[in-house]
Amino acid sequence: MVSLNLKLDVKFSNFSEFYIFYLAKHMKQMTRRCHFLGTLFGAALILVSIVKGGSLSYALAAPIVGYSIAWAGDAGVEGITPTSFNYPWWSFCANLKLVKEMLTGEQSI
Repeated sequence: MVSLNLKLDVKFSNFSEFYIFYLAKHMKQMTRRCHFLGTLFGAALILVSIVKGGSLSYALAAPIVGYSIAWAGDAGVEGITPTSFNYPWWSFCANLKLVKEMLTGEQSI
């Protein structure tokens, strides 16, 4: 019996290279919309936490809600393992860049 492991060990030398990879992993519009909504809900919960005097429950809920929505798009729509599992910091930054580009019209929502 033959066993194949097709997992690629991808290395990036800078964020620009990673961002191209990130966009390629998030090709479907609905996946990008899930990331957009997850980021907006997460940001809203952070704002609620601040308004409520630093409420820890809202602050802790922010990444849980935000990532859950984004990961649902990755797994359910795109059919991929979230890039944040392997590249947490760069994925977080790439997601913020994608959302910024959606808000400024550089990427469609």
